[in-house]
Amino acid sequence: MIQNTEYPESFLRQIEVVGSSDISQEDSEKYWTEHKAGMTWGTQEALSNVWNPQDIAIFGAGKCNDIRLLEVMQRGSVKNIDLYDLDANGLEIAIGYVKSRINSIMPEAINFANFNPVVADVTFMLKNVFKKFNGIRSDFTSDFAPVGPGREQKLIEAILKAIFGALDGRQIPEKQYDVVVSDCILSQILAVFEIQIEKLRDDLLEKQEVSIGLWEDLERDVHGVITKDHFDVLSQMTKPNGAVFVASDSTLLYRGKVSKAHFELLQAMEEKGDLPQEERIRDFGGDYVVEELMIPRFKCMDGDIARMAEKHMPDFEIVESRKWEWNRDPHELQKDGCVFGAEEVQGVVLKRLLTKTRN
Repeated sequence: MIQNTEYPESFLRQIEVVGSSDISQEDSEKYWTEHKAGMTWGTQEALSNVWNPQDIAIFGAGKCNDIRLLEVMQRGSVKNIDLYDLDANGLEIAIGYVKSRINSIMPEAINFANFNPVVADVTFMLKNVFKKFNGIRSDFTSDFAPVGPGREQKLIEAILKAIFGALDGRQIPEKQYDVVVSDCILSQILAVFEIQIEKLRDDLLEKQEVSIGLWEDLERDVHGVITKDHFDVLSQMTKPNGAVFVASDSTLLYRGKVSKAHFELLQAMEEKGDLPQEERIRDFGGDYVVEELMIPRFKCMDGDIARMAEKHMPDFEIVESRKWEWNRDPHELQKDGCVFGAEEVQGVVLKRLLTKTRN
């Protein structure tokens, strides 16, 4: 059994709201065909851009039900695959599934890569920043808590200080890999911060104290900092001649019929001017229909992961890029012709630039 010795149960419960899908390995083959093909393609492309790759890290591996690990394992040079995730149970399921497949398909195989579960948060600072957030909560509920008109600004400053303090105080593992895969984990990291910051705001401030504009600016700033940091971590953990495959579910896709609740949500966004296109939502006598509409999940994302990678990984060059759809709720895929809940994923393969020497 894979042990989790670093992260207390209370911490895991706090971030469970953005946990991985419950879809099984078998169902993922049926419903996630395009997504699994895209993730496997990107991983293989990254390996192809490295001479004699031996070590792979997959960040946000979970159950690893969106990469065909058997295909990756069969590359003759690959000797080690480290699976990083906070979900120890998910990692155990992933490794158990792969081993059972090996035993049933080719029990004589002896040249497969080793699998190593690494129970870790891939920012390497979440536990620390949550501790600091808890300290903010205590400070703002104590007898010495700030009061008056400046209270909101002080809370925002405390949140930023906590995040930068956690970044400065963390240690990134020294181990480096030939290939590092970011498996749609960036959006989960951003969601964790978004949810916890909103919870601090709502728990510690009265409604009349809240200026939405200030919090939207904070959200955008935090997303930008965390996004840059994620690319920095990928870069630091990649060998000098290595490659990176980044996949991110950055854009929500609406098409076909949606529920009344979703229709009203989109209508409100349209009225606020938050939708990229107008006149895409229709109410046909109670049949709520959305013509194809794509919305960035986070304010720091413009739907183009390639552009973000170019910006934050200047010592890498993009060698391949591809987009595909991923339906995160496969059982709703064909329901009334609606694919609400699908997301566009962009995968980008980057290779580190060789250091140029002067004549």
